[in-house]
Amino acid sequence: MPDWNDYPADYRHTEVEYILAAARAGESVSVVGLSGAGKSNLAGFLAQQAGEGLSLVDCNRLVSHTPDSFFQLTRRALASIEQAPDELAALEQAIAQRLEAPPRRVCLVFDRFDGLPLETQHSLYGNLRALRDEYKYRLTYVTFTRRPLDERSELAELFYAHTLWLGPLSESDARWSIDGYAYRQRSRPAPLLGGLSPPLGGRRGMRRFMTPSWKSPGATRLSCAPPAKQSPPVARLRHPPCAPTPPCGAGWRSSGRDNPRPKTCAAWAWRGCLCWNTACQAAT
Repeated sequence: MPDWNDYPADYRHTEVEYILAAARAGESVSVVGLSGAGKSNLAGFLAQQAGEGLSLVDCNRLVSHTPDSFFQLTRRALASIEQAPDELAALEQAIAQRLEAPPRRVCLVFDRFDGLPLETQHSLYGNLRALRDEYKYRLTYVTFTRRPLDERSELAELFYAHTLWLGPLSESDARWSIDGYAYRQRSRPAPLLGGLSPPLGGRRGMRRFMTPSWKSPGATRLSCAPPAKQSPPVARLRHPPCAPTPPCGAGWRSSGRDNPRPKTCAAWAWRGCLCWNTACQAAT
């Protein structure tokens, strides 16, 4: 488990403040991002925010892909570990007990929320929606997924107002991440790795893929700056802090079948978005 105390105090500051503000107002948030975008890091760091009533539920730890296993994992995240014949009822009781103590609100942070089979999701979403309706604005959810939830599900409408497409790290966070990577690999971080940050846009997974190639013996070094008049690489896709949710609903180039497919970004172009849509590139 990462030592969250090693993370910068202002790590993902814009995203953290956005999510916390929504949770304090009793709203739920859906965070969507490509593989390697840093969803699990943000989820773990977010859950460490003291006094906010957040509890991390890591769906990678599910024993089985059943609703009961999910409810048990969620209940244990609320420090309720005794055996229970009815997991849903036990979870409801654990939430009620938690709401009796300050800050008198509960925010469940679900990492890898889309890892459950479809047949499990349908029944699970209905139960989670019922729990949310019972405790209304005192119980909120923050989900981390690779694609948006099915808009036809009982749960999806909770996130209509707050769907955040996770963009690149800020420059300071990217440099901190690069320095940490270089330290763990016992390699030198600068000047080359530092120069990789702007063209890679701060995407963690992309840096892990790129950095070993330059430090391998005999490897061709990568240019620190893209050539002139070159189309921007995918990692340079910018996520403006003034617009946490792309109006077009996407703006990402797919890197696999589990990632969302791109849609038109014309609605986002005026905000300064750099994407793979040629019309957007011309507009920006």
